[in-house]
Order: sequence, then structure tokens, then C-alpha cells
Amino acid sequence: MRKRSKYTPRGVRLDTMDFVVTGMSKLSTRESDYITMHLKNMSALDSLSKGLATHREIDIIIGVINVAEALCELDVGAEYHPQVLSASSALYDVCKRSLNRSGRFVCTGEELSSIKLGFEIHDAQLEITTIGMLGKALDIIEKAIKAKKAKAING
Repeated sequence: MRKRSKYTPRGVRLDTMDFVVTGMSKLSTRESDYITMHLKNMSALDSLSKGLATHREIDIIIGVINVAEALCELDVGAEYHPQVLSASSALYDVCKRSLNRSGRFVCTGEELSSIKLGFEIHDAQLEITTIGMLGKALDIIEKAIKAKKAKAING
């Protein structure tokens, strides 16, 4: 039997100029997408502050903090990287504690203020971030997860 080749052809982008222009435009110029994303994020944070957050809302919050951290690595608000790491650590503690509280996500006051600060930083980053930079940030997050560099909550 003949050996199979590992070669797979790459996809072809049909409209390269649209791709380039879209990547260079600011995220805040896509107003309807930006507002929808912002409302989902704020709704999830509000549920966490009330102690009513579900797993889906916690996933949204984790995504926000991860994107903020990745954007800091791309020098978008890099001076706030310690505060974002603090928010990430606080969120990790909340999620770890939820394993002992039958899946309820309850924050202490200090943890909640740290997570809220992380959200404020994320909002400020999105005001100046381009769609291309956001794509790069998502690639950084995906590579970290694949390389098993992300903190996993075992339970």
C-alpha cells in the first residue's frame, strides 16, 4: 500500500483587500457587534456580583480576562498587566472555590473589585484595538490552551 502524503493545501482568501481593511479598522467602528459583546460581558459580570452566575456566564468572564491579558502581551495597555493578572488570579480562586460550593460562584469583595478592574481595562483596550489585533490576541489564547500553559481547574 502506498504511503499517504501529509500535505494539505491552504485555503484561499478570495477578497484579500476586504480582509486587510477589516483587520485595520477599529473594533469600536463595528457598533452593533461591539454593543452586543459589551452587553453580554456586563450581564455576566452583574450575575457574578449577585452570586447568580452560571457556567456559561463564567466562561464569558474568563474569556474577557484572557483577552485582556493577551492584549497586554501585544502592548495594548501593557502598563495594566499586573492588574489583569490579579483579576485572573481572583477569577481562578472564585472558580476553584465553586467546586466546594456545588457550582455556585461567589466572590469576596476584594476579588470582585479586582475582576471589575480587569473588565474596565478590557473595555479601554477594546476602544483602541483593531480587529486584526483582537484576532492575534485570540490566537495567543488558543496557543496557550493547546500548549497546556493555561491554568486548569480540576474537579
